[in-house]
Amino acid sequence: MTFSTYTIILTYFMASLGIAAGSCVESIEVYFIAVASALAAISLILNLRSRRVVSKAVWNILAVALFALFLADYAVIAKDLLASAARFLVIMLALKLFDLKTGRDHVVLYIIVFFQILGAAVSTSSPVFLLILSLFIAGGIGAMTIFNIKKDWQAVYKEPQEPPGAIFGTSIIAFAAIAALSAIVIAFLIFFIMPRGAIGFFERKTANTIRMTGFSGNVDLGEIGAVKTDSTIVMRVEIKGGRPKELLRFRGTSFEQYDGRGWKRRLKERTLPGKGRESEFIVAKTTPKLPIIEQAILLEPLESDVLFAASQPIRIEGAFPSLRLEAAGAIYMPSIPYARTGYKAWSQPRATSREEDAPDAAFSDTSFLETDPSGERIRALAKELTKGMKGRQKAESIESYLRANLNYSLDPQRTEGKTPLEDFLFFSKQGFCEHYATAMAVLLRSAGIPSRLVTGFIEGEWNGFGNYFIVRQANAHAWVEAYIIEEGGWITFDPTPDAGFAPIEMPSRLTLYLDMLRYKWNRNVVQFSSEDQHKMAYGLERVVREALNALRGSLSFQKNGQTAYTAYLAAILLAVIVIFLIVYGRRIAQGQGLTGSKPIQYYAEMLRILRKKGLTRRPEETALEFADRAGDRRVIWITKVFQDERYGFIQPEADKLREVGRWLAELGTGR
Repeated sequence: MTFSTYTIILTYFMASLGIAAGSCVESIEVYFIAVASALAAISLILNLRSRRVVSKAVWNILAVALFALFLADYAVIAKDLLASAARFLVIMLALKLFDLKTGRDHVVLYIIVFFQILGAAVSTSSPVFLLILSLFIAGGIGAMTIFNIKKDWQAVYKEPQEPPGAIFGTSIIAFAAIAALSAIVIAFLIFFIMPRGAIGFFERKTANTIRMTGFSGNVDLGEIGAVKTDSTIVMRVEIKGGRPKELLRFRGTSFEQYDGRGWKRRLKERTLPGKGRESEFIVAKTTPKLPIIEQAILLEPLESDVLFAASQPIRIEGAFPSLRLEAAGAIYMPSIPYARTGYKAWSQPRATSREEDAPDAAFSDTSFLETDPSGERIRALAKELTKGMKGRQKAESIESYLRANLNYSLDPQRTEGKTPLEDFLFFSKQGFCEHYATAMAVLLRSAGIPSRLVTGFIEGEWNGFGNYFIVRQANAHAWVEAYIIEEGGWITFDPTPDAGFAPIEMPSRLTLYLDMLRYKWNRNVVQFSSEDQHKMAYGLERVVREALNALRGSLSFQKNGQTAYTAYLAAILLAVIVIFLIVYGRRIAQGQGLTGSKPIQYYAEMLRILRKKGLTRRPEETALEFADRAGDRRVIWITKVFQDERYGFIQPEADKLREVGRWLAELGTGR
């Protein structure tokens, strides 16, 4: 292949990375990426045939027009800078592929791709971005190699002439690969070492928030059932120590006021002060002797400011400026998040939720029964189910009745009942978790026990590859908390029968493994925080300290009262290795150790002669730049012979080699 063909291949490789980066911006439509890909394919055919369709003048006009469209898109249509910029760059890239005449055109295209990579970096959390970034680094180093070779070649041969394709041998490819790998490793080190901090606007994610049901200030009876078939992932919850034996309920918010149609939340909130470390918030007192479950939660961007944790949460740790705690136990973030939120929570599922004050009167309100058509029947049923019982016995009796006598259905039939609750309890006797929880809360209040409806999620699918639950919209759930005076706090009850906990179709092992990779990428890279950085630094410090202690012990000069001569031998061997590396490294830098081939030998000999005269090649100089600085026509002539053989694979004839020897002799004798 010719040099130009290599350049075209590399340019389209970089262009494909730019289009792939554009597709990572979730607000970019699929058809938009498809059109750009089609334009790129057409331009590739034309460029391979050396046909130029877009002139420089037309390209400039199109660029100005596209910029105007970008401003209009941002101001009127998308109203989102990142989304508008991403679309603008994708179209710019596709059109620039039709205008690749000079090396400058290729460089402009690489710059466009760079900004596409940058846009994807601040708007996606997909692990695919790691692959795109790594390939971009490799392609960028390849591009720099190609254009530097072309620059040096054209400096030697003043007339327009392309370098031969044979230049791209295994040595250059190996060099580019090693340089790319080194750059990727250094980039990762910088990423993990660089101090974490907020970056304002660029913290925002362009993905739309997930619309939530059941976590606003009002919930109508039946709303949660609408999402019970939605497989959208809401959060992933990693459990320290593996899957717990008991069913976990991830508590969201609670409601105290029921009007016969739906639930409302009226109680005030208060701000949680940070305790201990800056990012730690105490939610409730720890109950001694009860197990604590530690959770690492990665919450998707939701259309809600509710913070979820397994019941009963006692402590939250995360990068929040503040948290708000409702009197009914719900925890709220400062605002609705527009990005994935990572935090830790500690919970005691078997604990009784104790609050400082007695329950508010709103938790015992049954005034709606005065006007409800089934009010008397509900009171009578509650009296019948709890006759002669106290406290927890009443709650367990109501819970058992609902589980055994009503049917779970996501599509309950409406019959002659005048309200959803009346229909559920006395007519159709069909419903889902919301109906069961509402019925139990109302019956508890009728029996004199304060109660509240709680909404959240049940645990979802367990991913054994990463020890975490995949919680979806379909896992949305409602249950009841009852205030049992004898036990001094709120206790969880769940009247929904087992059919309401049936999992959706389990994903394959491959799907679970890929989801684990996605989760680990988000948790350990995208959500990498200053706290993670400190933990990593402390862990590294501990490992180094332990290694040094072990080394110090193994090289101890006294063992059992006798001198350990192996320590002396190890020290001497280490010193020899260090001296060898220093000397040999210096020889390589000076060109004295390079004796692998003829062009290296005579060129290295010339460098040695010039160095004796006080003229040394600088590290940043190319061979020809050094020859020009030497100002000797013999040096320039030898350098051109060297470049022809080294990069052009042109074997010098015997007469030319004898001429090189003569020039070297003259340089050595100072003539």
